Amino acid sequence: MNTQETTRPDALRARANSGASWFYWIAGLSVVNSILAATGSNWGFLAGLGVTQLIDGVGQAMGTWAKPLTLVLNGVVASVFVAIGWWAQRRVWVYLAGMILFVLDTILITVAGDWISVAFHGLVLFFLWGGLAAKRALDEATPTAGEATPAPAGGSEGADRAA
Repeated sequence: MNTQETTRPDALRARANSGASWFYWIAGLSVVNSILAATGSNWGFLAGLGVTQLIDGVGQAMGTWAKPLTLVLNGVVASVFVAIGWWAQRRVWVYLAGMILFVLDTILITVAGDWISVAFHGLVLFFLWGGLAAKRALDEATPTAGEATPAPAGGSEGADRAA
């Protein structure tokens, strides 16, 4: 793959959207993990959030009456990541904010000593970083609404004033 192919707007958009789609996976797998925890299962997905696991653990310690509360709280957390996934395709700062939240979650699971999940979080961050880089390059290459496009080469500036 040459440099020209990887910097085309279509290729950049595809890489940016692919990276942002990880926020959807994070949200979805976290919800599945929360449902599994509520049903008493002892396994879950590596890409799930540590904060939802923390909520599940606190809920289990509080008793069965807290299961609906933990599911609602985890649903709110997952909804935030779904919204980040949607907005990350449109705004670089949202993409970056989502990555920061995921880094904070990575710190949480590091403190918990879940090293396999830490490694997987690192892999997800790698893909998120690639998507962020593509989104930034796409935004720099694509003029925004209201932004003047550069005049074509060949000295046609005077022709615009004459019209």
